[in-house]
Amino acid sequence: MIDLFLNQLILNINAFENIIIVLWFFNYKNITISWKIFRPLIKSQIFMSISSEAKSDKLSKGKLLSGSFLIAGTMIGAGMLGMPMATARSGFIPGCLTTIGVWLFMLMTGILLLEVCLKMPKGSNFLSISEHFLGKFGKYFIGLMFVFLYYSLLVAYIAGGAPLFSELIYGRVSSSSTVYLIFSLVFGLIVFLGTKWVDRINIALSFSMYALFVFIMFISVNTISISNLSQHDFSKILISVPVLFGAFGYHNVIPSLCDYLERDRKVLILSIVFGTLISLTVYLVWQQAVLGSVSRESLQIAMKEGKTCISALQMVSVNSKLYLFGKYFAVSALATSLLGVSLSVVDFLKDGFSNYKIKISRTLLCFLVFAPCTFFAILKPDIFSSALGLAGGVGEAILNGIFPVVLVWVGFYNMNNLFDEKKYYFAKRYLSFLFLLGLMAIGIEILDLL
Repeated sequence: MIDLFLNQLILNINAFENIIIVLWFFNYKNITISWKIFRPLIKSQIFMSISSEAKSDKLSKGKLLSGSFLIAGTMIGAGMLGMPMATARSGFIPGCLTTIGVWLFMLMTGILLLEVCLKMPKGSNFLSISEHFLGKFGKYFIGLMFVFLYYSLLVAYIAGGAPLFSELIYGRVSSSSTVYLIFSLVFGLIVFLGTKWVDRINIALSFSMYALFVFIMFISVNTISISNLSQHDFSKILISVPVLFGAFGYHNVIPSLCDYLERDRKVLILSIVFGTLISLTVYLVWQQAVLGSVSRESLQIAMKEGKTCISALQMVSVNSKLYLFGKYFAVSALATSLLGVSLSVVDFLKDGFSNYKIKISRTLLCFLVFAPCTFFAILKPDIFSSALGLAGGVGEAILNGIFPVVLVWVGFYNMNNLFDEKKYYFAKRYLSFLFLLGLMAIGIEILDLL
């Protein structure tokens, strides 16, 4: 306590200068005055300083908490429905090792992107960052990759969500074109109504998703089989990388998060670490619940048929609570992801057209977003897993894997004095290793498609 008092006294020496001057004046005039007169003022100043520091520390913790959950909330969603099917091909233990490896990779590339964002002006986004470092060509390429990623995800969400939606409405799974059209019209209408409607519905669906996830974890304790978890095939350990890349995507919120957390580097890094750790924990627990309850063969059949992992849970017991809660969880996860991504695409296209001074109605924007994706989903109803893999293995691998590495390489080695100091993760060997890992993810996805 004494150390705290002395530290605060030193830090606030300027605040006491006026008191010292007053005391000197009275002493100079031979007027006797006691320090007791100023004791309340001194105590008040120290108390205010300590309170200010405590308040600042509380605000930092609040920022860290909100930043961490924003990162985690961005990651957790529909990607979970394809994850167990992807890791089932290698088994639970190899799948967990791959999941941890992908988490580390995406954590490192996220920190690299953060370093770049901190050097950019406030309000920067992916397009302005890419233009600053890579020129006009880089800006257009990244823009096209965003469109590719978003549309791939939307195709996956519509293909996986429409059959589940039909089961909730009609009591049975249907893959008719009418179901896909109704599903797209419902969510297209919500996006058309604007951000407020999307936000309100998204909050309700997110709450239900997390609550249902907790119920599933409790129920799955009685259905998990050790024999299911012990099955493995390490020769296929890397085959789930593309889907996992999609599940660990959060990099798109980093530029906005920098402004939101007032460019506090320490808080931002900790937010990324804790946020991704929350998602990693959820993913590992989720894989244990699904892979432990359902055989690898059942999950691989569901994957070939283009269904979500929830359909495989039905094989445990048609009337089981696990399948019932899993079904509602899947709908909530797909809906939250679909609303978030589709709203982003609508805004992205709106900004793109406005740059060329082209006025376009929101109705047409929503049509441009939902119509092509619904068409592909109707054309190929079993595209769910393939679209997720394509989005993760190509879109996420380039945007969230290779892109941050290239930005730091160009910024540190080709632009003078952009970064104040050299950090260990700026080393060419380190950056080259991450770059090769990103290329490897793309190669795995291409081989899987062939």
